[in-house]
Amino acid sequence: MILEAIPQDAGMVHIIDFDIGQGIQWPPLIEALGRRGQRLVQLTSIKWEEEDGSYFPPTDSFEEIKRRLYEHARTCDVILMIEKMDMESLVSEMKIAKKCSRRNEWVAFNCMVGLPHMGRLRSDKHLMDFLKVAKDSLNNTGIITFGNVNDVGRLDCSRIGSLFEEKLLQLQAFFQLMEWHLPAHLLEARVAMECLFMAPQVSSLAGFQNLEEISARNGRALSEMGLKAWRLSQDNLMEAKELVSEGNSLYWVKNTIENEMVLGCMGTSLVKVSSWR
Repeated sequence: MILEAIPQDAGMVHIIDFDIGQGIQWPPLIEALGRRGQRLVQLTSIKWEEEDGSYFPPTDSFEEIKRRLYEHARTCDVILMIEKMDMESLVSEMKIAKKCSRRNEWVAFNCMVGLPHMGRLRSDKHLMDFLKVAKDSLNNTGIITFGNVNDVGRLDCSRIGSLFEEKLLQLQAFFQLMEWHLPAHLLEARVAMECLFMAPQVSSLAGFQNLEEISARNGRALSEMGLKAWRLSQDNLMEAKELVSEGNSLYWVKNTIENEMVLGCMGTSLVKVSSWR
């Protein structure tokens, strides 16, 4: 989505990441930008004052993540700049950028929330603060990419039972996928993944106390903020289908609306990604 939206005359691509995690989402984009001849890339990671719930053990430091990304960028002939800033500093930076009219700088706000591999649950207050800054900063010249695993838009948010049932279906699909991908002789690897990725999510289901806040993670919240859908191309959809080997695997990908793509397994929706301006 980000690659499709970058204009040809962009001098620098600036990506602002809601939750950088281990940074493993960015090497493929850096490689693609290098092949395009896009040499200047800035990556800004948000530093949150209060860390939210995490069910993974401590991981690599931000400095270690930077080192790995810098090394990868050098192999792609890309000049990469990485920084970490809090929301207050980001607001100031975006205001300066707007006043100075940095026409050669193109901005993408990347917001992935609660995906299974992330191991961290950011609060909805942090989410809405980030999206508000993104909306105020873009001025129809950049893009917001939004992804989440909570498909609560069609649920009755007054009933915790409906949410619980939906989450169990998603988790069951993840278990089936691990069993399908990992052969029998890798049983220990599967058990390790189940303990690290799945078990914490099952135990955290009881933590859903404010269902109104959970509904804020649905993509509808972005349109209610005044953001406009950025239409996905058919090429983008076909590439995703090829990536998951649709027709030869348990996975499928489809457009539900013009700017949203859903990854699913058999009859269960797993992850939704959408693009906005």
